Amino acid sequence: MSTIVSGNVPSEDLVLDHTLQTYPDLTFSVEQIVCSGDGSLMPMLWVRGSDREGIAETFREDSTVESVTHLRELEDECLFQMDWHGNVKLVIDMLTHSEATILDVTGAGTEWNIRMLYPERSMVSKAHDFCDEHGLDFEVESVREMDGEMAGRYGLTTSQHEVLSMAESEGYFEVPRQITQAELAEKLGISHQALSESLRRATGTLVDEAL
Repeated sequence: MSTIVSGNVPSEDLVLDHTLQTYPDLTFSVEQIVCSGDGSLMPMLWVRGSDREGIAETFREDSTVESVTHLRELEDECLFQMDWHGNVKLVIDMLTHSEATILDVTGAGTEWNIRMLYPERSMVSKAHDFCDEHGLDFEVESVREMDGEMAGRYGLTTSQHEVLSMAESEGYFEVPRQITQAELAEKLGISHQALSESLRRATGTLVDEAL
């Protein structure tokens, strides 16, 4: 069964350790990773809450960055594309063990959080053993199997997915709301308290997945 793994890697083992330590309060989010012809990684990276000139200069000072280009600026966010050193690709290969797909990568403080999708649960153990053999510190935070339902991809239970889907279709999230919680609970055949708890937990799960 397909399995989603979320875990952390120290920035000193991966990339941008100097940058993350210089800006410990910022979050760096990889938008896309492109493999260039020479095998190096060229990610697009969003940075929130920093001036463009300052962060760009720090990137240039970072020993893991070959080159950096400012692509776009939106309010308090900047989008950069950069060329990382080839050893970063080796670390990524160790994490995925040539089997997993990277879903998202975010960096903050002194570590990177990486979410990966493995085709089979057995591949997770193989990749973890491979990291141990090569001395890569990868701390697993969560392992979640996808049960074939759309809900599984986002960490929702089937009932939470049903509640959110009904709430959206009935206009609960519109402004102004088109249905009250009491009315929504009646449609779903559950108590008002059960609906309220399910909405809170489902929303919290989606926020955790997104952020």
